[in-house]
Amino acid sequence: MKKLQWIGFCCVFLLLLVTDISSQSVLSRGFDTLSLGMSLDEAKEALENSRYFAYRGSPDLSLRPGTQEPIIRARGLGFVEEVYLQFSNERLYSLIVHINTENNDYLSFYNRFSGDYGRPAQLSPEFAQWEDSETRIRLDKPLRVLYLDVKTFGQMVEENRIEQASGAYSRDIFMDAF
Repeated sequence: MKKLQWIGFCCVFLLLLVTDISSQSVLSRGFDTLSLGMSLDEAKEALENSRYFAYRGSPDLSLRPGTQEPIIRARGLGFVEEVYLQFSNERLYSLIVHINTENNDYLSFYNRFSGDYGRPAQLSPEFAQWEDSETRIRLDKPLRVLYLDVKTFGQMVEENRIEQASGAYSRDIFMDAF
């Protein structure tokens, strides 16, 4: 009898676990018409066609310092204050949306994301973060949403680490010349 109760309990627990996992969707890879992985031209077109941004074309385009990688900064309309798009290898890897706090609040976004994606992987007084194998969504206070391509960002961090190590090695060689 106790064995049957134990098996029944395990079955109910597994059913609840599977239901909880299947109810959580894959993380969104963007906002409105913008999506991580877009080319620069696709992102420009998406900004032009969006009702949330006042994209002006070339005046909103610049280059990331020390690289030839483009950055787009566009003013927002209504609910959005501004948006930043960062590219690597000609693909959008970072999308940062600053939300207008006059008619939106952090808790509403937190509840929405928690409802869509479950509990955050990281939570602090300053931010909440959800992550899967491809995407990181970070909700910052007072009200900013960051979409990040995890693989591209990881590659960039690794490349930067190698550059720093190489620079330190070169400095050591230079110092040894004295």
